[in-house]
Amino acid sequence: MSTIKNNKGFATIISALIILAVGFVGLYEYGKNIQTNLSATIPVSVAVWESTLASSITATDVSATLVTGTSKSGADLDGYMCFVISGGKTNEEFVCATASSTSLTGMIRGIDTVNPNTTSTAMSKAHRAGSNIKITDYPF
Repeated sequence: MSTIKNNKGFATIISALIILAVGFVGLYEYGKNIQTNLSATIPVSVAVWESTLASSITATDVSATLVTGTSKSGADLDGYMCFVISGGKTNEEFVCATASSTSLTGMIRGIDTVNPNTTSTAMSKAHRAGSNIKITDYPF
């Protein structure tokens, strides 16, 4: 009789360990899925930066040139950043791009103002040369 009780205790411990192991593997895989969905590129932010577009861009352009590409401290813009172009106007647009001094490349255009994981051609606008552009913390 005592052998059966000991085996039940051993089986309970083994079952608990298996459940814990499966749970940890599940959490690990869940964490990997979240990290994949959120992307690995974290935008860089520069305080109080503002410039203008050096030339006009169409609603479908994926690159732009800025008049000024340095921060107030004199450092060149460098890295993945998010911007608002023509802020407060009817053609206001949120974009993210890789900045290298005055060059913006790989622009993600028409970022939705409510759901930042969504882009829309309806939210992508044309902008004239001289349009105001600021670094923003939206959508991150």
